[in-house]
Order: sequence, then C-alpha cells, then structure tokens
Amino acid sequence: MKAPLGAAICGLMLLHAAVAEVSWLPAYTERVQSQGAIAALPPHLSMVLGLGDGTQDLAVRQAAKRSGQEVHTFNVAQAQKKPVVVLMNYNENTKVAQAFLLKSGGHLEKAVTYSAGAAPQPVPESQAKNALRAELQFWAGEAGAK
Repeated sequence: MKAPLGAAICGLMLLHAAVAEVSWLPAYTERVQSQGAIAALPPHLSMVLGLGDGTQDLAVRQAAKRSGQEVHTFNVAQAQKKPVVVLMNYNENTKVAQAFLLKSGGHLEKAVTYSAGAAPQPVPESQAKNALRAELQFWAGEAGAK
C-alpha cells in the first residue's frame, strides 16, 4: 500500500516540475504579443507549420535575442482567435534554422529545420523535444530577466 502511494507522490512531483518549467510562458507570450516588434514568418515556414497557405508572410509580434552565433526569436501569431507561439533558433555559422510550433502549456506541436532556399524538413520527435527543452530554457532566462 505504501509503495503505490509513494509512486503517486513522485509522479505528482514530476508533473509539477514539468508544469513549473513553463509557468512563465503565458505571461511572456502576452508581453511579446503586446510589446514585441512587428515581424513576419516566411510563407513556406507558415505553411509547413500549418499556420498559412504558403502564399504570404504570417504577421507576428517578436522578441529576438542574440547568443553568440545563434539568433533566438520568440514569435506570437494570432491564429483562430488565440495566440500561437513559434520559437526559432537560427545558427549564423551553419545557416540552419529550427522552428518549434507550441501547443498550450509549452508542448511541442511540430518542429522543422531548414536552411535558406531549401524546403523545411520535419525534425524527429526525440531530437525535437531535446532541442525544444533547450530553447524553452533559453527563453525562461529571458522572461525572468525582464
């Protein structure tokens, strides 16, 4: 009887830790949506992420931050009456970008990678989740610094 209770408590603690990891996300999303720079995601990326038909840019509000040779952007688009978050990481050395479309709660909906002039390619889920975790940690630091 004690072992299942202990396992349940550990499970709840892990669940709380996972939720707490992105507790900053709704407030930061709102901040970027109201105060971020006006920007746009390219048509091909919007289409691959399921946010557009590929014929025009997707208007976003954006926060951007350089870290060495990487440029991180936190993009908020208004889609279907609710904000949609797309995190991007562009490496200036390799000229490769990764984009992460988030569901509510900071969960991964879709991840792609692409380089200039090439079609975006899906990122395998295990690789995408690790990369997203790093990107969320980066933005958690930025959200706390403001």
